[in-house]
Amino acid sequence: DALPKNHWIHDQLSDEYRQWCVESADYEMRILARDAADAKYPLNLGTMQKLNETGIELLHMTISDFYNHVNLRGSSMEEREWKTFRDADPSPFKSLFTGTQAVPLEDKWLQIKDEENEEENVDESSCEYDFNRHATTRCIGVMSS
Repeated sequence: DALPKNHWIHDQLSDEYRQWCVESADYEMRILARDAADAKYPLNLGTMQKLNETGIELLHMTISDFYNHVNLRGSSMEEREWKTFRDADPSPFKSLFTGTQAVPLEDKWLQIKDEENEEENVDESSCEYDFNRHATTRCIGVMSS
């Protein structure tokens, strides 16, 4: 049976949906930890049974990244004209290898000029994000110079 349209799974701002995302991310991170260990990947995230400190840090960054996407929906109309998930607070993010902290962008993401690839920059305000697949599904147009 299909879930009713008013079920919390359809409301990405609900506490229930966020809790489901945390639990799902935790499970997926423990699978990643197991697979990384099996593949002898040089970053130890813990085990399938329990994440270590590095695995927990990556889990927190993964959840923060998800919230950065979801929280865009609560942005004001003015913010929606320029804000992308890349404009979010970078403080939860750091390199797991070096510990280097992420820093804020110098400007709004859509305002940053890339002289080398300017014609290839997609105007993300015209993109649709599929939260179920965690992927951009469609972008129209190219940023003008």
